[in-house]
Parts: sequence; structure tokens; C-alpha cells
Amino acid sequence: MLAALLVSTMAHAGPPAQRAADLPGDGTVLAPAAPASEVAVVHVTAQRRREPIREVPMSVTMLGGEGLEQGGNKQLKDFVTLLPGVDYSQAGGGGGGSQITMRGVSTGSQVGPTVSVYVDDVPYGSSTAFAGGSSLSLDLGLFDIEHIELLRGPQGTLYGAGAMGGLLKYVTVDPDPTTRAAKLGLDLASSGGGGTSGGMQAMANLPIKEGVAAVRLGLYKRDEAGYIHDANHGMRIIDGSSMQGLRASFLVTPTRDTTLRVSAQTQESKRDGSSAEDVDIKTGQPAYGDFQRRLSTMEPFRQTYDLLSAALESELGWSRFHSISSYQKVDTDGQYDVSTLYVPLLGQAGIHNPAYSLPYTFYTRKATQEFRLISPSSKRFEWLAGAFYTRENSRRGQDLLGLDQTGQPNGMLLISSVTPSRYRESAVYGNATLYLSDVVDVTLGMRRGRNTQDVFSTNTWHPSHRRGAGHELK
Repeated sequence: MLAALLVSTMAHAGPPAQRAADLPGDGTVLAPAAPASEVAVVHVTAQRRREPIREVPMSVTMLGGEGLEQGGNKQLKDFVTLLPGVDYSQAGGGGGGSQITMRGVSTGSQVGPTVSVYVDDVPYGSSTAFAGGSSLSLDLGLFDIEHIELLRGPQGTLYGAGAMGGLLKYVTVDPDPTTRAAKLGLDLASSGGGGTSGGMQAMANLPIKEGVAAVRLGLYKRDEAGYIHDANHGMRIIDGSSMQGLRASFLVTPTRDTTLRVSAQTQESKRDGSSAEDVDIKTGQPAYGDFQRRLSTMEPFRQTYDLLSAALESELGWSRFHSISSYQKVDTDGQYDVSTLYVPLLGQAGIHNPAYSLPYTFYTRKATQEFRLISPSSKRFEWLAGAFYTRENSRRGQDLLGLDQTGQPNGMLLISSVTPSRYRESAVYGNATLYLSDVVDVTLGMRRGRNTQDVFSTNTWHPSHRRGAGHELK
């Protein structure tokens, strides 16, 4: 069952924008048909300059925001699993974070990322293994997104070591100082054996001064009911999720050659648990029935993401100057049911509990600054030069708790672990392209970077097995 409502208004509308409308599988883009007198040209920015997708000499896929919405895509897993060469998994089990790999390039979930995730020109999340860098990929709400770009293969020259496998880039919609517009969307759905899901999205674009300045506001909220049942807790559904976010951006063009955009967004994501069923490893069949699990305690997951960024562009004539500054906060907490492992293991040591849980926390505070100079577009010679700096402070914490028969903590704290870390990186990079003919060109790229990492880990065994003994995680 599916019901939907969409209301939009627009005044002073300009020419229709050319956007992707489907999910391509071969690196091309399907766009709305253009009038016979026009040629549809789709541009991407994955190589740090705006250029037609057909001129990008690598495997790149662009997914248009309108096409994603029309296809019913609400979150990362809805579309990324349909793309060739891209793999999505719920890292670590339970209700934990998501991990993206491209072309099989992965070094596991407890290391640094191999696929870099960007929001506009800002890198997301931790760059290290000490704060879930590879297992907490950003699942951004797919409302009011201009498009999504995916580049397969190493992108280290322009994006650094975290892009060894590829790049996923969310490009949000710029405020439009020539158009007053608003949009409201509602949807409702239900699934067999599950509950009812629904969502709401609203957007407003408001010019402040015609052709000079505008503000754009977006709000979205979505609840997914899930369909996995817990046989140990009255067959309750345990894989529901919710997402809510707010995005605001301000754009001003004080002169013909200068543009400033300031953006702020916040998002909170929650999951009750993973969409997985218990399987008998001998037969490969469901252990307790279709879409069922048996948990001793719940496995919730929650993540909040806050980003503030400022992007300045200025036309110098001989080049175009870009400055991108950002600050972000990422806070994550969750819990795993580890009873199957620790009940028999600790029982051999004389420690007996009906169940055990492993609560965990991550937080990251990250600031970045990037400068770029980009040559004018040319069919003979093009170049790009940039400098990048990031400062990141993170912390990871874990506890091993004993639980009672009801799955609640019984006051027994067996192990606690605290791992604060600090990461600094600075780099300069550049590339140059020489066009030898209409079909042959040569590109040379270079990046030189330096990073420092400091990490201190405290792992404490509590011989009294009670909270308050030894070091307790705060």
C-alpha cells in the first residue's frame, strides 16, 4: 500500500534544469528529454572543476536528485546497492553503522575508510580507524539533493588517502536568488509482516534581493517500521529506523565575479537493530522462522551529524579561486548483544550472567580548510592547484556489561575501554591536462601530504565486576 502527496509552487521560473532521472549502470546518465533545438548537458564536479560528465576520463555515475525522489529512494541503501561495483553492508552487525566499498577495495571495518564521502566540497567523518572511519558512512537524507556523484577507483590525488577505493559525493541544491519556490511532500507505506512507514519533506527558497542573495531551507523526517521480529520479546519488530534533519543555506553574489555560500545542516538517525534474521549455519535456513531473531537485549543505534561550512568563489580572470571552510560534529552511540559469545566464555572463568551487552560511543570534532585555483576551461591546456588541511579530535568508548534475565544491566561492569585520538593532515595537490587532439589527452597529477596521529587507549578489567570499581567509562 502506498500513498503520497506532493505540493509545490514556483514564481519567476527560469529554464528547466537538466538533471539525471534514473539510476544508470554503466557510468552514463539518463536525463529528461531536451527540446530539439537544445542539447542536454550534464555537469559533474568530481574532478574539482565543473565539466560535462562525458569528458570525465574515469568511471563516474551521476544520480539526479529528482530521479532519486521519483524512484522512492529514501536512504543510502535504497540506491547504492543497485550500482555495479559498489557494495553496502551494515558494519559490525547489530544496529551499527554502514560501510561502503567500491570494486572490492576494503581493509575491513576496524580501519580507516577506503571510500571518501563528501557533502558538497566537505569531507565527512573521521579519517582514522580509531573513531569508526570506515564503518560510519554518512546516510544523508535524500531530500532537496541536486545530485549524487560516484567515482570508482583510486581518487587519492584530489581527495587523499581515504579515497583509495572511490568517492561518494552528495551535492545539495544552491539557493536561487531569481526564484521564489516551495515544496511539500508526504508519503505513507506499509509492508507485509511489518508496520507502517511514513515521511514528510518541506522546502522553501526565498530571494532576499533579486539576482543577488537568497536563502533556502529544507526539513525532512522519516520513520521506517521494519519487518524483523524478536521471538524472545513478544515478536516485536526490532529493525525500525527514523531520520530527521534540517538544512539551511545562504547564497550571496556581491559582485559579478564573487559568490559566497554559507550552509548549516543537522541530522539525527536512529535504528532499533539490523534487518537480519538468525540462520542455522549447518542448513543455511532460518533458525527460528522467516524474518525472526532471538535477542537477549536490544541493539539500538543513534547518530547525530552537524555541519557548518562556507564556500567562497572568485573569478580572477586567469583562474578561479575557491576557499572551503568547515566544522563538523559526529556523535554515535549504540549497543551490541554479545551474549552468544560471552555467556559460555566467561562461564568457564566462573563469571555467570544470563546475558551481556557491549555499549559503545564515538565522537568526532573535525575542522577543514581548503584552497584551490582552477584554470579557465580550454581545449588545449588546463590545470588545477590546491592546498588542504584538517584537524580532527575523536574518542571511542566501550563497556562490557552483565545483564539480568530481563536484559537490563545488573550493575556488573567487567571491562571498560577508552580511546581518545587526534589526527592532523596537510597536503598540496595539483594536476594538469594537455589536449593533444579531440580524442587524445594526457593528464599528470601529484599530491604531497603529511599526517600525524596520536592515540592513547585505556583498557580496564574490573576484578570486582561492579560499576565504580577501577575505571568507569563516562
